[in-house]
Amino acid sequence: MTTKLDAEYRKEGFHWGLNPSSAVKNILHLKSQGTVLDIGVGEGRNALFLAQNGFAVTGIDISEEGIKKFTQEAQKRGLHVHGIVADITTAELEKYDVILAINLLQFLTKEKAYATIEKMKKHAEPDGINIIQVFLKENQGSFPYLFSKDELKTLYSDWDILLYKEYETPKEKHGNGPWHHHYVAEIITKRKN
Repeated sequence: MTTKLDAEYRKEGFHWGLNPSSAVKNILHLKSQGTVLDIGVGEGRNALFLAQNGFAVTGIDISEEGIKKFTQEAQKRGLHVHGIVADITTAELEKYDVILAINLLQFLTKEKAYATIEKMKKHAEPDGINIIQVFLKENQGSFPYLFSKDELKTLYSDWDILLYKEYETPKEKHGNGPWHHHYVAEIITKRKN
């Protein structure tokens, strides 16, 4: 599938960088191994970090260029990962120990974002972990859906919430874009037994 980011993914370097999100680094305190699904993997900054730390990683994205760059970078590093070009809302999934969606859901409609969260919950193994980071309504720009404060906590009220925070990110830039920051909510949850 062709996406707006394909042109960025074809360029030298990594549009989103290669540093994993702080939420993803927290996985290492919760699990030492297991299967991971990174939804909206892009070029793989989070998935590559987890694969380097011994996890069996699958990345899914609608961008063929993103998946190509992700799998090529993994191969360069001697890592085995699995990349799938698909729309998460229609993709068939297995069960995973950890499922993450970092800065993806604001690019979906509310209905698709909620359906994706339900899919994440459904496909988590017993004691499985879901990690989500989303943009909040305080953000500038046009996104199909921006989350309200505490909305993720409500959506995960039937799970154990291990961490929830809302904050303003440090200024950053992607590719040749302008310097900017985001208002985000981040949640780490564990399926109740």
